[in-house]
Amino acid sequence: LGDVMKASGTAYSLGMDSRKETGESMAPEQRSPIIQDITYAAILKDYGPHADMTIKKPDSYNPKLFKGCCSLSTVKDSIDRIKMLNYGRLPHGKYMINWPEYGNDIYLNVVEKSEAERTKELKKAKEHTLSFIYYIQHELGLKNLGLADDEFPTADKLPFIPYHREGRRLQGVVLLTINHILKPYDMPEKLYRTGISVGDYPIDHHHGQNPHAPHIDFPPVPSFCVPMGAIVPKVTNGLLVTEKGISSTNIVNGATRLQPCVLLTGQAAGALAALSVKSNTQPRNISVRKLQNELLNQNAYLLPLFDIKPANPYFKAAQKIAATGILKTKGIPYSWANQTWFYPDTTISASELTKGLNEYDKHFVREEGQSTPLSVKDACSILESFIQNCKVSDSILSVNGIKSSNEGEIIRWAENHWHEISSVSFNAERNIRKIEVAVLLDKLIDPFNQKDVDLTGNFK
Repeated sequence: LGDVMKASGTAYSLGMDSRKETGESMAPEQRSPIIQDITYAAILKDYGPHADMTIKKPDSYNPKLFKGCCSLSTVKDSIDRIKMLNYGRLPHGKYMINWPEYGNDIYLNVVEKSEAERTKELKKAKEHTLSFIYYIQHELGLKNLGLADDEFPTADKLPFIPYHREGRRLQGVVLLTINHILKPYDMPEKLYRTGISVGDYPIDHHHGQNPHAPHIDFPPVPSFCVPMGAIVPKVTNGLLVTEKGISSTNIVNGATRLQPCVLLTGQAAGALAALSVKSNTQPRNISVRKLQNELLNQNAYLLPLFDIKPANPYFKAAQKIAATGILKTKGIPYSWANQTWFYPDTTISASELTKGLNEYDKHFVREEGQSTPLSVKDACSILESFIQNCKVSDSILSVNGIKSSNEGEIIRWAENHWHEISSVSFNAERNIRKIEVAVLLDKLIDPFNQKDVDLTGNFK
């Protein structure tokens, strides 16, 4: 819930942001203290077809609250019950009960309450979940399913804490909004260049139990990255904030709160903390690229490229070049697992490559050229022009044995080193693939490391 953040005096946000503050069209007009519903999840276990594990009827039991959790019509009865249970199916005949539709979601806001007040309020959430379990056993006829006796060492067999979907959110060096996810290349802050973890979950808000909450209906979004500046406080030193407490808007929290994303963010925070300690400096002073290189060495994603996995030999090159923005990605909303595509095997035009290089280095003044596919030879010619006109590190050139003044040097180098660049045989006249351009850029220019970025993603 962000208790440490509050105790440290760090500035934070709580509840729903105003669209005037965040620029998000789907945010409410006015700021609101409303947070998402919470859920006291439970683990049920199948004790066998003849077992009767029905719990004592809770005092506050009201079956009307759960009517509609699954269809109870004619022959679909058993199918719908099992479908509902399979939503949280676990191995060994167990089921996680975390059902939003007429299930065990409940609206409670305990974030700013004392520990004693929280304990009192959360009893309501436990009672609500036990009522749902009783409904499953008594009304749906699944008496053989009871609270698992081998999951939680608690007297009531429930988890230690409920699932809090939302708590305090850091006021960080940067604020991740849905606009950064929807239009990463159009925003003044190029936060995609500073990615340290990724997520692909939709914007999923649970507000079904609060009639005063606005409806947020799964706006289509691509997969996304969490920027480094979202875990670093604006002012407080010696603190990094992760999990659901990162510096995102309330809208974005509906996606960044999910466990895969928070696990990856925790990995990045651990790496950043270690680098800070080793360097004896505050996290905000650590180079973005230094942290990203450390994460790449751990086969972590900076950007959620769907079509290039860590086992691919060109994974790091694609991640680094995409994180410079020289070669763009395409985000695609896709159900419960959204995507971002690099399209490594597609062709690339002179226009696309020169536009990206012009954005990267203003000294590279060159017409964007044709939109027809580039050949290997023409791509090498553009890179040669960039090397001659821009400040490419001499150390990179010398390591590769390149003399920037020699015409035709790059295509000759590429032919001699093509086995490092591509799995396809060398042919100067054929159309070059996008991943081959990425590897050439990475090897010959190293734009990822040549220009560091600040925490807003702008080149230093």
